[in-house]
Amino acid sequence: MWAVRRAPGLPVHERELDRPGHHTRYSSDAQKALHLPKISAGQVLWCQGFSEPEAGSDLAALRTRADKIDGHYVINGSKIWTTYCNHADFIFLLVLILSSRQRGISVLLVPMDTPGIAVREIPSVVGERYFHEVFFTDVSVPLDVLLGEENNGRM
Repeated sequence: MWAVRRAPGLPVHERELDRPGHHTRYSSDAQKALHLPKISAGQVLWCQGFSEPEAGSDLAALRTRADKIDGHYVINGSKIWTTYCNHADFIFLLVLILSSRQRGISVLLVPMDTPGIAVREIPSVVGERYFHEVFFTDVSVPLDVLLGEENNGRM
């Protein structure tokens, strides 16, 4: 039913972001129209931006932030141990939106070719090239990349 675009050696758990689950449940109609046809055709690869330096996978220690400025989110921070982001078209990115009254995790669907995103490979002792750091420096994205509601990213 769902085609899978494969990066070299892509593990099954990484392919799950290329399935429609979160998109069909939380996406706006415009997001569904943009993403679901590509996902179902296997024409898009997603990576996940969860873990951070000095925080690991502890989401309570999340530091990457997205500030609302002039109708955009401006993202600053970094992610680590992001597999296959060098092949990915989009990143399923967990951020803090501190301009809102509530502090919570939000999810942004960010194209990986957005200016201000830099990817650096993490060397491996066995020669594998799967892990990367991703840096976000004044990355400006429209507000409509928000998946679901602000500060409600623990879906």
